[in-house]
Amino acid sequence: MNDDFELSRRKALAALGTIGAASAGAGLGTSAYFSDQETFENNELVAGTLDLKMDWEEHYSDWSTDETQVDGGSVETRMEPPTDSTPGTWTAFPIGSTSPDVWVRSDDSVGTDGDSSLDAYMDNTSIEAYPDPDDDGIQDAATTICGSDSDLADVPDDRDPTASESLRTLNNSSESGRGEATFDDVDDGDGTGPLPLLNLEDVKPGDYGEVTFSFHLCDNPGFVWLTGDLEEARENGTTESEADDPDEDGPTDEVVTETSAIPDSDVELLEEIRVAVWYDDNCDNIQQRGTSPEGLVTGGSLADFLTDAASGDGIPLTGDIAASEGGGMGRNCFSGGASTASASRGGSRSTTPTRSRATPSRSTSASTPSSAVTTTRRSTPSASRVASTRPSPPIRRCPS
Repeated sequence: MNDDFELSRRKALAALGTIGAASAGAGLGTSAYFSDQETFENNELVAGTLDLKMDWEEHYSDWSTDETQVDGGSVETRMEPPTDSTPGTWTAFPIGSTSPDVWVRSDDSVGTDGDSSLDAYMDNTSIEAYPDPDDDGIQDAATTICGSDSDLADVPDDRDPTASESLRTLNNSSESGRGEATFDDVDDGDGTGPLPLLNLEDVKPGDYGEVTFSFHLCDNPGFVWLTGDLEEARENGTTESEADDPDEDGPTDEVVTETSAIPDSDVELLEEIRVAVWYDDNCDNIQQRGTSPEGLVTGGSLADFLTDAASGDGIPLTGDIAASEGGGMGRNCFSGGASTASASRGGSRSTTPTRSRATPSRSTSASTPSSAVTTTRRSTPSASRVASTRPSPPIRRCPS
């Protein structure tokens, strides 16, 4: 048998062309398989909503005698720290201070109402609240947290205490009552709107106060930041003793209008006002003390606070649920779904743990923890002046 065969160049090229054609055909078949399509029409992506409600109560002490007076008695206070042998339980003021000036007894009964000295003292120093329909400066209970008939505040709409539906303490200098004055009739110093929440005049060394904000997310979970920024700080000249201070070398007419300029400023009041921010877990407007003070967020000078509050998104507040439970990532966020709860100091707030994700299938009746800010003024030059914007808690939905 003759096994010899002949392969010309033309035959070899023809064979390779056949193989190439087969490969190309296989490639076309594969391409057709992966380009197959199925169509789903009318899809929708709907963004979640955030509805934040606020309530608050503010206290201020200027050491006036009426702060310790009650019908049929007086508030029991002491100027020295209580010792182990001192009868009773005592609360230190200024709240959040590491060097308190006064202690008020909290386990006694004074006056005709039988309140403790602490309760009477807190009522006597309460100057602003929401809701406060009777305008006594003390927060009243809120029965409806969310919805169109909420007793809580939508800021800035409900800042105007003269509005007919407003429940903010009337704090305008005129005699106008609710519904009797327009927004611009309320004296805020420049005639353009209601007084700011923190509006203190003739502050003296040693005065102190605090404000507790309680915020409620009515639908989705959200992240919360505490923000603030400097509006204006003035040196306002120098007193005689201040001018004699060898460290007093700044301009007497200095005006600071940017937070970023604070480190180079010589306006002493920015450093002399002390600020503490904490989580008021039991909503009593008082920071519980101990080896680990209740929920301390930050503390230091007003300059320190404003610098932190104006940096980036502000001071991040730690929520009550894991971000993953709220549909996001990162630090804990705050659960939503608040519906009805009482909101008043010393009253009954919602005690439902805010631990579940607020979605239509898993919503809860809950109010978020409060955050509080306290300020105290050490010995400071009497001519200095600082005006800062109100701290505000911006919210963001837990990102998905």
